[in-house]
Amino acid sequence: MRLDVTDQHKYGRLSVAGYGSASALADMACLTTAVEARKTSAQNALAESTATANALLKVLEGQGVCDRDVRTERAWINPEYDHTGKRSSYTSGKTFSVDIRNIAATRSVIEELTSVTGNSGRILGIVFGVSDDSLLRQEAHSVAYQDACLKAKQFASRCGLELSSPVSIHENEEILRPSRLDYVVIGERKLSPEVAPGRIDCRVKLTVVYILCPPVGEPLSSSSKVNNCWGCGPEGRFG
Repeated sequence: MRLDVTDQHKYGRLSVAGYGSASALADMACLTTAVEARKTSAQNALAESTATANALLKVLEGQGVCDRDVRTERAWINPEYDHTGKRSSYTSGKTFSVDIRNIAATRSVIEELTSVTGNSGRILGIVFGVSDDSLLRQEAHSVAYQDACLKAKQFASRCGLELSSPVSIHENEEILRPSRLDYVVIGERKLSPEVAPGRIDCRVKLTVVYILCPPVGEPLSSSSKVNNCWGCGPEGRFG
């Protein structure tokens, strides 16, 4: 909370921070998966990683994942060297980002991917989200704005003043997406992944600036009334 008094606005400009949050159940998952092959020649490494990648894509198609929900994030062919500095092999691979819109199928997608790709496959991580976060963000923004308005009205009332419409609004938004992929381990055997989607949280901070005005019917005077109100220091700022 900040109150600035200037010659232009004798009753001051009031800046308040409003906070709001909203949450919703996750309805989709974004899976990051990869394939990699190591061979003595670049051609053979590329051929094997390509074959594994094609098998991976076929699994996703069979699970109902649309082409538009699969993105190639990275592809590589890199030489590897032994301790003497001599080139010993090549690695080739690709990383994919996969949007799983049927969240109930997440577990079966992961199980089938690991089964088909074998030791060449990697499950790098999973992030949950909502397919349309517009309502979630709208609710959080509404709560934050109402919080800012209430605070501003309370301080203006304590000073015996009124508020203009907001003259500026600064937004800071954060969407928290749970990320989790745990494997149940018995001995040396990894069993089915336990997937917990959880909830998606949207947190918003709005900094809203108002001009303080005299009550209706009261002429403009000096800023002494502002400086003497509750919480104001000698420079007209809330301490």
